[in-house]
Amino acid sequence: MGKGNSMSCQQEIICDSICIVNAICNIVTDSIVTNDALMRSQRLYNDSFVNIQNSFSNFVNKVIVIITLLSGFLFYTNYKSAKDSKEELKRYSDLENKLKEQFEIQKSKFEAQKNELEKIKATSYFTDTRDSKTYRSIKIGNQIWLAENLNYSGKDGKLGICYANELKNSAKYGRLYDWKTAKDACPEGWHLPSVEEWNTLIATISNSSNAGIKLKAISGWNWNDRENISGNGTDDCGFTALPGGLYFTKGSIFKKLIPICIGYKGVWWSATEIA
Repeated sequence: MGKGNSMSCQQEIICDSICIVNAICNIVTDSIVTNDALMRSQRLYNDSFVNIQNSFSNFVNKVIVIITLLSGFLFYTNYKSAKDSKEELKRYSDLENKLKEQFEIQKSKFEAQKNELEKIKATSYFTDTRDSKTYRSIKIGNQIWLAENLNYSGKDGKLGICYANELKNSAKYGRLYDWKTAKDACPEGWHLPSVEEWNTLIATISNSSNAGIKLKAISGWNWNDRENISGNGTDDCGFTALPGGLYFTKGSIFKKLIPICIGYKGVWWSATEIA
């Protein structure tokens, strides 16, 4: 029995040892299970974090894309609006320029018509009783001027000279006279103007720098090749100066008269003798 008891004790001890070992194994096993769970949790956490990070990164990228597209749209909208505004301003500017141009054209036409009416109002006619030729005269300011060159040849027909001895020239431009003959050729009640009277005329219509243009006829003057401009004037006051040319003397002993510059120049005398 004792021996049997001893065996029983050993069996109990062995059983206890086995239980302890089993307990240790259980503890170890539980620890391993616990570590596996922690590792799985850590992986799950890491995967979740990576997923969250990727999701956030994708979200940020999408937001950036949306902001970029929105900015581009706003820029395009502003650009298009600015471009449309610029084009609209250009259209208004072009319209304004056209209206100004039309206004200036109409103003010029009005001024021209007004000048014509004033010239008609100031125009009268004078008949030279010596040969019954009729001339147009014009009132400019307080002065009355012949608006045509005199074409009086005298009783013997030898007073003055036709340019190039052609009657058609004197019919259009009048006759050419030297200073002494010009004074004698004036009709009764008329005289050669003095320098002061010429200056009064110039002051009435404009100034000395452009008086010639305003006194010249609007046609009949040849092209000015030297200055590359038209030789015609504006005839603002109805004086209607024409380019009748002139004569110059060639030779000191046997003087010869040479006609020059018809269509290009006109020369008018003054009663004032200049030394």
